[in-house]
Amino acid sequence: VKNIVNSKLIYGNKVAEDTAEVIDTIPSGKVTASYITDTEVKLHDDVTTTDLVGKEYTTEEKEFFGYTLKEVKGNETGTYTKEDIKVVYIYTKNAGDIENPETEKTGPDTINSVDGVFEYNITAKGEIKKYVGDATLTVNDVLPYAIDEESSDIDSRCAYDGNKTITCVVEYENIDEEDYTDGVFEVNETFNLSLTFIDVNTEKVVNKAESTIDLDGNKKTTEDETETEVYKGTVKATYTVDSVDGDKLCEDVTTTGLAGTDYTTENKSFYGYTLKEVTGSNREGVYQANTTLVVSYIYTKNVGDVTENEVSKIQTNIITDIEKDFDKTISYV
Repeated sequence: VKNIVNSKLIYGNKVAEDTAEVIDTIPSGKVTASYITDTEVKLHDDVTTTDLVGKEYTTEEKEFFGYTLKEVKGNETGTYTKEDIKVVYIYTKNAGDIENPETEKTGPDTINSVDGVFEYNITAKGEIKKYVGDATLTVNDVLPYAIDEESSDIDSRCAYDGNKTITCVVEYENIDEEDYTDGVFEVNETFNLSLTFIDVNTEKVVNKAESTIDLDGNKKTTEDETETEVYKGTVKATYTVDSVDGDKLCEDVTTTGLAGTDYTTENKSFYGYTLKEVTGSNREGVYQANTTLVVSYIYTKNVGDVTENEVSKIQTNIITDIEKDFDKTISYV
């Protein structure tokens, strides 16, 4: 602060003038406001103001998307002092909200063979709100049977563990406010799987899938499942005589199995008959979906075997009395 004093002295016809200057220095102060997370990550550049000591200052609480103010270290308002003043605004990252999570798995209602291809689609959805940072979507497809990896086709984002589980993962890195639309970051992923199972042995194949959205430990999981019916097939074995009437030698033998699994029929033996031929379907094969295969065993009746025998007759050549019995002996060899 500069203070100037002017003086003027008049005596007689003489004038004397003089000027004196006094400068007083008033010190200034500095206030710095910092904005960081509770893990000491800077959210904004420091805001620094200066003014004369004794004047009032005010710092500003700022809003950051995905963060909530946790505490303030230092005085948000006050007066400047000779010493530098620091005010630290500390924020904590929001856990985020996961809304409307959903897992939807679709697959065939029926299939024609146990070794057929099961076509599945798994869709995982959800809405993320008030969150910044990394997010992970994980989908686990829990299989009822092991799969033939060579004949199966799995989405490139998925991996098979060799033990009846397929895991699909999508990473969303550094989500920030610019990635949101109307306050929502949308998760919507579909995974396509074409699977051939090994050793299916049940009529109903139930396949379960679950998906998890993970916001740095804040998780929500949903699940869904499909049920596929494996069609069956029938094999009937008949046993008849090669005749006009085609008489049955025994009751038909009928078996039922899952389409695509093996069947075997029996070549039966019947006393007095010889198998002539087998017509119709193969004696051994695989069951066909919704089909009855007939295997016909046809037999001929044996003629029978006659063994050549020798016959000899012994009798008395001279009869002395016509009243006597004729003694004869007939033997077969």
